[in-house]
Amino acid sequence: MSVDTDITMLDELEGILEAQISLARRGKIGDVERLSEQAGCLVKKMAQEGISESVEFRPRQEKLQELYRRLVLIVTAAKAQAAEQLQQVGQGRKMLETYRRSI
Repeated sequence: MSVDTDITMLDELEGILEAQISLARRGKIGDVERLSEQAGCLVKKMAQEGISESVEFRPRQEKLQELYRRLVLIVTAAKAQAAEQLQQVGQGRKMLETYRRSI
């Protein structure tokens, strides 16, 4: 692979991660998942090409890792929020059932 191709793939991965972060912040987790498939294919191709061993990769590795960490934190927070909302819905259902039985 050429240096330009390596840089292009690194730029593309960085762009995908930034887009995922933006989508996750807006609660569009389905879109984040679709981009994850794209990122996965790109990472697989990068691994096959040995980009992680290239000189171009090393300076960018820390930024890519930081973007990934941010994405994971945002998705984890969204997951926790969804779990809390589901718990509240469950409690509401129990209250309604109790009320219905008492009538």
